[in-house]
Amino acid sequence: MFKCVIFSFITSHPIMKISPRYSKPNQLEQCEIVAVLVNGDVIIVSSNERESFSFDQSIVQSGALCSSLHTCNAGIIATYSGTALLCKHTDDSHTFKLFPGYIGLCGKEVWIKSLSTLHNSQSEKNNVLYLAECQMDCYWKVIIANCIGDVLTEFSFQNLSLRVTAYCAVLLPTKEDNYSNVYLILATSDNNLHLLQCTINNSTQIVSTHWKL
Repeated sequence: MFKCVIFSFITSHPIMKISPRYSKPNQLEQCEIVAVLVNGDVIIVSSNERESFSFDQSIVQSGALCSSLHTCNAGIIATYSGTALLCKHTDDSHTFKLFPGYIGLCGKEVWIKSLSTLHNSQSEKNNVLYLAECQMDCYWKVIIANCIGDVLTEFSFQNLSLRVTAYCAVLLPTKEDNYSNVYLILATSDNNLHLLQCTINNSTQIVSTHWKL
């Protein structure tokens, strides 16, 4: 069997999570990997450079656990011990700081398990929303926010006899400008799939709670 290895590297600790990063649009052929090590360190490894990152110590304590890692046009987003963090590609200090807006502050109220991006694939506009999955003892919740962390909609699943086992979300345009339809698909522990839909306004801070089954 033919094996092609472009490059290899050895890290100081086992890697827990990895994500590709393309922060250099003119060099997409260059492979860049964002990696979270088991000791909590975040590094970027490419074929010709290695970068390390730090955290705002007032937010993230030493030894905090990373539950999600994602890269986007804005930078690298991660969740540590229930808190959402962002390191912008333009930040030369390579420091993870609190995510802007409500998404960054709500970590005091809810435990953010993961944070990812939600794109409108059928729209010519490059609008990007953020999807936060929150896990609490008595309920499961998702929050959808705009690029500055303001909440556009949220949905809570509160059923003591059931739990959410998997989910996905799709963002589609509507006939009206600045509006989008969010479709949320939930899989629950009773082997059922649930499809929910909510219309949101991308340009305001009005929180929409009108979810339809």
